[in-house]
Amino acid sequence: SNSGRAVRTVRLADGTIVALDRNTSLSILITQGSRRIRFQSGRARFDVANDPATPFVVELRGGTVRSTGSEFDLVADTDGMRVIALRGTASLSSSDAPQASDIGLVAGQAMRFHDGKLAPIYRINTKAVYDLVHLAKQIMAKKIFYNAATLDEDDHKTSSR
Repeated sequence: SNSGRAVRTVRLADGTIVALDRNTSLSILITQGSRRIRFQSGRARFDVANDPATPFVVELRGGTVRSTGSEFDLVADTDGMRVIALRGTASLSSSDAPQASDIGLVAGQAMRFHDGKLAPIYRINTKAVYDLVHLAKQIMAKKIFYNAATLDEDDHKTSSR
């Protein structure tokens, strides 16, 4: 979790990079044969390490997100959960109909979970997404001020690839 004033970046045991915004809470279970996250609140970006044999699964209010190697944002707000695909493909399933086929999101698409149901897919401005991803990488590489705070040296080291 991140209760601090700045974005915190963590490299998981499988190589996945997770950027946690302020007031974000999640729990992580990475074992041989399993990559699971329980996302409780806040906002996070997942740059998932490629592993087709072991899907990366994020459990959230209303459903799950699965990836074998992509980049996506999760945002919890008063209207539920929002998933934004930034690179690759992420598969979503609703807790309301877990047996139904997963819905695939590709870069530039987003979807909202609300009360266990999936809302229709909508497009996002891919140029704006690229600019945000680029800015986030600059912030991590150069310790640019963010939210009136800077990343400390330990957080900066864990984010390097």
